[in-house]
Amino acid sequence: TSRWVAIHDIQGTQLISPLLGSNVVTEGIVTTRLDDGFFLQASDVERDRDPATSEAVFVFTGKAPADATAIGNRVQVSGRVNERIIGESTDSLTVTQIVASNVRRLSGKQRLPSAIVLNSASWNARSTYSWLERHEAMRVSIPALTVISPVGGNIDPVSGKVSIDGV
Repeated sequence: TSRWVAIHDIQGTQLISPLLGSNVVTEGIVTTRLDDGFFLQASDVERDRDPATSEAVFVFTGKAPADATAIGNRVQVSGRVNERIIGESTDSLTVTQIVASNVRRLSGKQRLPSAIVLNSASWNARSTYSWLERHEAMRVSIPALTVISPVGGNIDPVSGKVSIDGV
C-alpha cells in the first residue's frame, strides 16, 4: 500500500532517499518535462524550511509525460521511490525519483515555485556532494558562475538542452 509523503521527506537529508523502495503518494507543481518524465516541486508555502532537504523530485514515466503534466499543473503522483544513476562514470551520483504508477491532475496554471538563488557565497572548495543534494531536482538560478574544472556532458545543438554527469 502507498502512503502520502511530502516531497522533502522522500528526498531526506542524505544522498539516498530514506524511503528507497517504498510506495508513496505525493503532490506538487510540474516545473519541467523531459522525454521520460517530469520534475515535481512543492509550492513555496509547502517548503519545510529545512535547508538540508530538497523540495523537488523527478517522476519517471518511461515515456513522454501525459498532457495532465503540463508545466504549472498541480498533480498527485503514486509510485515507488527509486535512485537512478545518471551518467556512465563510476563516480556518477544517483537522482531520487518516483517510478510513477499513477499521475492525476489536481489543478492547472499554478505559480511555479521560486527558484533558489545560488552564488559564489553558496559553496566553496570544501563543499561536498551532499551540499548539492539539498537542491536536487529543484528550480535554481545561478546569476554568475565561473567553472574552474571540466565536467563530462553534452549540449544538444538542436534543442539547446545541456546535460552533465557531475564528474
